[in-house]
Amino acid sequence: MIDRENFRKSLEDATLEELIKKRDEIMLEIRRYEKDKELRENDFYESPPKFIYVMNHEYLAELCHLINEKQLKK
Repeated sequence: MIDRENFRKSLEDATLEELIKKRDEIMLEIRRYEKDKELRENDFYESPPKFIYVMNHEYLAELCHLINEKQLKK
């Protein structure tokens, strides 16, 4: 996984539709994790799924900012 800043940079040239699609994919991953009790019960440092869950929230925040920016430019 990449850090939040590089994630944002990787999507700066994406269209609004691409950003929305990526947002929806990340939200689906978040929901899957939240519904899977076994994944949630793992220790943070021993659990790549939990780390990915945390990073997905970071990415989601960046996507929301990018989507807002694209919508304001229209």
